[in-house]
Amino acid sequence: TYAGTYNIQYSIQFLNTDNIDHNAYVWLRKNNVDVFETNSIYAVPSKHGGVDGQIVGAINVQIV
Repeated sequence: TYAGTYNIQYSIQFLNTDNIDHNAYVWLRKNNVDVFETNSIYAVPSKHGGVDGQIVGAINVQIV
């Protein structure tokens, strides 16, 4: 509805309770369509010694 350039910032946290590593894929979407070149891939480590694997990612992107 409002044309312009937007600065999008977010942080995201993943938790892995499995015994193997997993990848998490995150896309930004605009008007229900994936925004080109905004895919982020996070390798979430496996559980070790009874402690769940965790990772935090932070992104800053401009969308026109």
